[in-house]
Amino acid sequence: MADTDILRNLLRNHLSGGPSVDAPMPPRIASMLRNHHLESALVPVLPAAARTPRLDEDRTVARHRTAWLLMELERILPPLAQSECHPVVLKGAALAMAHYPDPLDRWFVDTDLLVPMDRVDAACSALSDLGYVALDGDRFESYYDRHHLHRVMVGPSRAVVEIHWNLTIPSSVYRHDPEGVRERAVTVPLGRTIC
Repeated sequence: MADTDILRNLLRNHLSGGPSVDAPMPPRIASMLRNHHLESALVPVLPAAARTPRLDEDRTVARHRTAWLLMELERILPPLAQSECHPVVLKGAALAMAHYPDPLDRWFVDTDLLVPMDRVDAACSALSDLGYVALDGDRFESYYDRHHLHRVMVGPSRAVVEIHWNLTIPSSVYRHDPEGVRERAVTVPLGRTIC
């Protein structure tokens, strides 16, 4: 079986909840999975010989972190919606909720939300009311806003939320339409909350 076939089968089985791949794991594939931090995510579909206790532990930790971040997302979305911030969940959390059979299989380490530029301050204020603080460091806010695309807020439990008003930095050669993303956003249930 070619390397690409093994990799394709691993990913297909991972996303569909299929069985583990019985083919031997070529060292090239094992190295690639390890280097891209994919081993732990694919534990259920790896050949038995490729599974280790460390991978099982890494997978458990990552799934717990994802569950915690999704619960925090469920907590922060209603106040953001009530503040008329119209948040759109982006990246890891959005993929987990909309495209993974088990959302805990899509790991992420922070939560990214897109809000209209004129609602960024309201979103930060709503998060502040929940105990979040701005991650300022030594940044000059107007400089940062001009050269970046988000504000970073850190919650009382150390959860990180990035409030985006754009999808690419101003100097990027790429342009994405945040308004178009908002218009095409779909509603997905998250626990007791709709996001």
